[in-house]
Parts: sequence; structure tokens; C-alpha cells
Amino acid sequence: GDVMADETIQALAFLHREPLLRVQSLAAFRRGTARILGQHQEGLLVHDRYSGLHFLSADSEQAVQALLPLLPEVQVLVSDYAPMDAFIMKQRGYRGRLACINAVYQNMAPIPTDSRLQLQPLPLHMAEMVAALNDTHDQQEIEGFIRQERLLGGYLGDVLVGFAGWHEDDSLGMLHVFEEHRRQGHAQALVALMLNQSLAKGYLPFGQVAADNHASLALQQKMGLTLSDKTVSWLFNEAE
Repeated sequence: GDVMADETIQALAFLHREPLLRVQSLAAFRRGTARILGQHQEGLLVHDRYSGLHFLSADSEQAVQALLPLLPEVQVLVSDYAPMDAFIMKQRGYRGRLACINAVYQNMAPIPTDSRLQLQPLPLHMAEMVAALNDTHDQQEIEGFIRQERLLGGYLGDVLVGFAGWHEDDSLGMLHVFEEHRRQGHAQALVALMLNQSLAKGYLPFGQVAADNHASLALQQKMGLTLSDKTVSWLFNEAE
């Protein structure tokens, strides 16, 4: 077992060079569900058994070239060395790309919130409506999230004002506040309540925001999350 221990120590040392950028892999190691598929002086390829996702982290072209052949045929790859996105897409036939910025809550103290909003599990019949508002998860996946209480509603008394959830890698997302309840601080309250739940569950509290979603990035920063200075790319096959 010592070889494995050494492998893991090396892998974690590499990930900690860019902890904001590599938070998904770090979360997988923390959960104990990370499997190292390949290591390089300047790179790491990880499969997370929990989410089913594959993460390619690299600091150089050479690392990407060395590690890419070790990646099985997968529909989705998360890669954090953007200069090689085009190369990876060409090699693997990926047609879609989404660049995200990681927002990480690096504090261990819960976020104080004075909102009257309360988190409750969503009723299952709402899956169809949620799926219609979401471009990354279909109705079946949303139903699964609701059953696992990974998707929660923000309620003011009996009134549902919005919802938020944890994606399959435990990152925070799927945030939506209904039109008539906007501009009242509910998005911020929902994020705070969810982050505090993440802390309570022992998750690394983080979310991913599309790099061009300036409103969401501003909200995350305002709440004390730290943004990665580089982007992470989701590369995928199907037209998502």
C-alpha cells in the first residue's frame, strides 16, 4: 500500500498548487472517491467514482499530451488547462465546451443570514418545471436529485420563491429565483443557506459559474467566496 500513499501525497501536492482551480478533484480526494488514472510532473488525471466525472489537471501542454491517452472513452471531461482545449476536443471528438469559474468558500464559519427563507425538499411533481428551467439536467435527473434531497426549495412560509441544489460532484448550483420574487435578496439568502448546509454535510463548499455570468460571479464574491483566476472547461459530446 505505500506506493498508493505516495501517489496520493504527490497528487494532493499537485492539486494544492491551484486549489481554487482544482477544487473538484480535491473534493473527490476528501470524500475518498478519487481514483488516479495518470500522473505527470505537471499534471494529473482523476476519475471520481462518486460523480462519475473525469478531471484532467495540467500546467503544461506536455502533461496534457502524456495524460490524455490514459483517459477512457467518456462523454464528458473537465479540464483546467484551457490552452489545450482545442487539442483535446480534436483528439476526442468533443463538440461542446463550457468555460467556468470556480467560486470556493474558504472559510469554515457559517455565513450569517437574516433572511426568513427556509430550505425544504421540493415536491416531486415540480421536477418537470425545474427541468424546463435548467439546461444541464433533464427531468429524470432532477427527479433523482429531489428524491435524494439534493434539490431544495427556498420557502417564505408556504410560498416557494426559488430553489437550489448540489450537482453530482457536490458543487452548489441550479440556483433559480422566480421572476416575481427577484431583487429582494433571496438569491443571496439561498446561496448562504445552501453553503451552510454544505459545511454541515462536510462538503467542500464551492460552485461553478459560467465565465460570462457576471451577475452570478458578483453575487458569489459579495458573499465571501473566492473566485479562481483561470477557467475550468467542461468538454462534452452531446449538444448539451
